[in-house]
Amino acid sequence: MQDGLPESRRDFSVLYDADVETALLADLIAHEDAFDRAARLRESWFYHAVHGRIFAAIRRYRAANTPFTAVALAQQFVDDPDLSDCGGASYILDLAQMAFRADTRANVEHLETMHMRRMVQSLSERLGAVALTAYEAPGAILCEAERLIREATETVVQNSVLHVSDCTAETIRFLVEQERGISSGIAALDGLMRGFMKGQLIILAGRPGMGKTALALTLALNAALAQNRVLFQSCEMTKEDLTARLLSRLSEVPVHAGGNAASPLVAQAADRLNSLPLFIDDSSGLTVADIAANARRQRRTKGLDMLVVDYLGLILAENKMAPRVHQVEEITVALKALAKELSIPILLLCQLSRAVEARDDKRPLLSDLRDSGAIEQDADAVVFVYREDYYVRDRTPDEGYRNRSLIEEMPPAPDPGFAELIVAKLRQGRRGTATCRFDGERQVFHDL
Repeated sequence: MQDGLPESRRDFSVLYDADVETALLADLIAHEDAFDRAARLRESWFYHAVHGRIFAAIRRYRAANTPFTAVALAQQFVDDPDLSDCGGASYILDLAQMAFRADTRANVEHLETMHMRRMVQSLSERLGAVALTAYEAPGAILCEAERLIREATETVVQNSVLHVSDCTAETIRFLVEQERGISSGIAALDGLMRGFMKGQLIILAGRPGMGKTALALTLALNAALAQNRVLFQSCEMTKEDLTARLLSRLSEVPVHAGGNAASPLVAQAADRLNSLPLFIDDSSGLTVADIAANARRQRRTKGLDMLVVDYLGLILAENKMAPRVHQVEEITVALKALAKELSIPILLLCQLSRAVEARDDKRPLLSDLRDSGAIEQDADAVVFVYREDYYVRDRTPDEGYRNRSLIEEMPPAPDPGFAELIVAKLRQGRRGTATCRFDGERQVFHDL
């Protein structure tokens, strides 16, 4: 493909690489999933302007989830003067024919490096010109050099500053649409949160054994029953275990290996479950980039209204050498950005630290979030799962306890079916506690 470009533009220095640009475009044309791995790519990173415009056209198709062919893409560039020297619109058809599986992320990073090198080169030339000007005062020379550096830095960061008037109409429309989000299916929780809103990162946290996964699966199923498209990304439980719990919920029959699976009620539940827009991925050893790519692919191919990730502690960090606190921050920042990018709520499960166990009142606090304050910082909402009966299994005094008056003063044993969903943080709404029932046998939460 490099031979298609004019002789004057063949320069394989460290400043640009025509082979990488064409290979990346060919990859993006031929493979839908390549665009997910190229999410960071910008039009300005291409050295050849027409390559940048071809990328922009591909991005418009992908963003709108619109299938396209190389022929349709080429039609947009029939009269493009920048392609006249290399075969016109057929240049794009040639790109499609050379498609092969490339290391998309590596090529994107390479293009960004080339782009930065060109920016630095341009800046150095302009700074050199300042050194040869007729400025007499040394301060004036430094001020001009500083201005050029600041200007170059600002061009790297996209200008996203808007006047408030540009936001008003869109905000009102957003608030009307967001009057209620995706229902949790638990009335008391919806009363506090008004559902799960687009763009939110919602933390579901609790100690091991409290029922975090059961709650997350309940919320996912309730959302799917309302015809919301849900992806349950499980880094811990298998798809078989998760499906068994879903069948238990729909059939109201405890489903487990070797028992009840052949019940007619379970068969009916399976038919109902099969019709729901609920998807499960039980892949393990995933990074947050992998999860993001899965979510983007799911949105493009099947549609996606909500993502559930179980759980934070099993997500691998890209930088494995960084302290765990920094790794957690990297993950939560990326998931919050993904929620905004896809305009969906993301429910992220998280364990609490053992500090809870040392207190008399074991209801969780925000300070109990494990590993990093970034979890609290990046989350739009934090919901704790708490069941008192988990800690107080048996209030009956031992045989040596003979003081009847003290026995009578003991508080009653907690209801094993009672659960509290403590909304400890909520950016748009009010904090509080939603009470509900927990069915341990079927592993499901529901209204009182």
